[in-house]
Amino acid sequence: MAAFKFMSGPEAKPVQAGFAGLATPDAVRFVKGEYFVVVKPVAGGDSEGALTLARAIAKRIPRTGFAPELYLPLPKDGLIQGSEFYFKGPKVFATRFSGELAEALSVGSALEGVAGRYMFRGSEMNLIKLRFTGRSRTIEVISSFIESCEGLPITRPGANRDYYTVYNKDGSEMYVAEFADWLFFIPDGPKGGSAQQLIEYAMRSM
Repeated sequence: MAAFKFMSGPEAKPVQAGFAGLATPDAVRFVKGEYFVVVKPVAGGDSEGALTLARAIAKRIPRTGFAPELYLPLPKDGLIQGSEFYFKGPKVFATRFSGELAEALSVGSALEGVAGRYMFRGSEMNLIKLRFTGRSRTIEVISSFIESCEGLPITRPGANRDYYTVYNKDGSEMYVAEFADWLFFIPDGPKGGSAQQLIEYAMRSM
């Protein structure tokens, strides 16, 4: 299992340390190569000291591009800074989303995944991307997910749309699509077309 999870909040701020560095009063977190690093001040220390140490550690880690390469495909427009979430396996996935959703999306069979929270047209929503072993497996997972939504209204792909829309009973909308070995998923899209714009933009960004 591996996790790369930055919790954003009013006291969190981006810092120059490794990739996607983030500082809070109690720690500095960053990723570089295949490592997720957390540096916390010792008793009597301060956040500036933790940042200095974090930068020194980052310089000593070779750049392999492991997690950063996964983050780069996340669309940048509308991405809420600090909301990026890298995961492997359903247990880590379930720290942000539900275990039921992990099962429905076959997260356990995914090679890896990444998610981010977006602000589009005044509405917040999540975008999840899962990478599987190939396009045929991605299509299998989507087919299984759509079957699990039996009883809910569903709009299927057509001439002018490359994704499914599932209409939840609470009025929200789910979007699911595939591109090669990637699965795209929006679990909490609001009405009004903003989620549709995000899924289309995400697919164009590949």
